Amino acid sequence: MRSRGSLAAAGVRFTPLLVVWALYLTAFWGRFKEPWPQFVRDYAGFVVRGLWRLYIEHAGIRSASYTHHLLAWLVVSLVLGAAVPVVVMRLMGRGWGEMGLGAPNHWGWRVVAVCILVALPFAFFIAWEQPTATEAARTGFSRPLSRKLLFVASTVPEHILITGICVATFLPRARLPVLPALAPIEGTGTKRALRWLGLAQPGDPRRRLMHRLLAWFGLDGPAALAIAGGGVLFGIVHVGARPVTLASSFPGGMAVCYVTYRSRSVWPGWLVHVGELVLAQLFMLLLGRV
Repeated sequence: MRSRGSLAAAGVRFTPLLVVWALYLTAFWGRFKEPWPQFVRDYAGFVVRGLWRLYIEHAGIRSASYTHHLLAWLVVSLVLGAAVPVVVMRLMGRGWGEMGLGAPNHWGWRVVAVCILVALPFAFFIAWEQPTATEAARTGFSRPLSRKLLFVASTVPEHILITGICVATFLPRARLPVLPALAPIEGTGTKRALRWLGLAQPGDPRRRLMHRLLAWFGLDGPAALAIAGGGVLFGIVHVGARPVTLASSFPGGMAVCYVTYRSRSVWPGWLVHVGELVLAQLFMLLLGRV
C-alpha cells in the first residue's frame, strides 16, 4: 500500500510538471503543421518566430539565408532551452550532476557503442524516407556542411533541457539521484552479458511483479514515470518531422532519458543521438539521398 500511495503521489506531481514543460517546449521549439488546429500552429514556436522577426527588423535584413535563420534559432535554443533552465536549477540549489550535466559514470560510457548499434535500423529508415539528391536540389532540401553542423549543435540544448533538466524535475526532490552500485558481473553467457549492460539487477522477491520488472532494468516507479515523460517531450519537439523520424522519437527519447537516468549525465545519450544522425547521413550517401 505504501508503494502504491507513493507512486500515486508521484503521478499527481508529475502531470502538471509535464504540462508546464510541454507548453514551454512548444512555445519555442514547436513546428506543428497540418492537421493540427490553427490556434496550435499559431502558438507553436511563437517565441523563436517573434525573436527572429525582431532580429530581422533590428538588423535591417531583407532576405536572410536559411543558414542565418538556423544560427539565430540555435542561439535562442541555447538561451531558452539551456541557459535559462540551468540558471533556475542552480538557484534552486541543484548541482551539475543532479541535472545531468556532470560526467557520466562507467556504465554510461559502456553503453554508448551498444546504443548506437541499436540505433542502426532507425538511422537507415530515417535516411530511406529522405528525398533523392535530385529532389533535394529541386526543393532546396539539400544542406551544406555548415547547416548540418548547426543542426547537430542544436541537439545540445535539446538534451540538456529534455533528457536532463526535465527528467530531473519529474523525479522525487527534483534531481537525478546517485544510484546504488550495480550488481556484480557474474555468471556465464546471457546473464553475464546482461549484467555487463546494467540489466538483470536483483529485485526484492516480496514486491509485486511490476516492481521486480522495473528493478531488473535498474528503475523504480517514479523513475519510470520520469523517463516516460521525457520521451513524450522528446516526441513533442519532433512533431512536424517526417513520419519515421516522428514515430521513432518517442521510444528513442525514452531510451536516451533512460541512459541519462542510469548514467546521471546527458552526454552519453547526446552522443548516441549524434551517432544516429551521422549514421543516417552515411546511409543517405549510400542511397543517393544527398
